[in-house]
This record gives sequence, C-alpha cells and structure tokens, in this order.
Amino acid sequence: MVTTSGGAIYIGSTSSVSIKQSTFNKNQASTGGAIYAASTATLNIYNSTIAGNTATSTFSAGGLHIAIASSAYRPRRRRSAI
Repeated sequence: MVTTSGGAIYIGSTSSVSIKQSTFNKNQASTGGAIYAASTATLNIYNSTIAGNTATSTFSAGGLHIAIASSAYRPRRRRSAI
C-alpha cells in the first residue's frame, strides 16, 4: 500500500521529533518514502540510516521529504546516512 506522505512517519506542522539509532528501509509513499516533515516541523536525526525507500511522485524524495516554506531552514543530521 502506498500512503500519501511519509511511508513510515508523517511529521505535522508545529511538531518536534528526534529520531535516534533507527533504520528506515523499504518504505513507500507519494512524497517522502520514509519520512515527510511539514514546513514548520522540527526534525533531528541521530545515528540513523534512511535507505532503500521509494517516493512515487515526481520531484519527491524517496527517503526524506521536507516541505520548505522559509529560507531559514537548517537541516541537522548527526552520524546518519540518508
């Protein structure tokens, strides 16, 4: 089954999520095969692997899709493979 956004995790606006020591593999969605984060969400990823995921929509990311609404966006990734 293909979900609309975030095959494993959908992070809504104003949410704050930290992902630690996790693996996301073989997930599928239209946008953000593994993880979808809304433009005002806070997402931190530590010691994790996001690989082998699929997005079916054109111009979408298979592993991680972040809806960016501001030039102030600063991704934070620590010891993680995406």
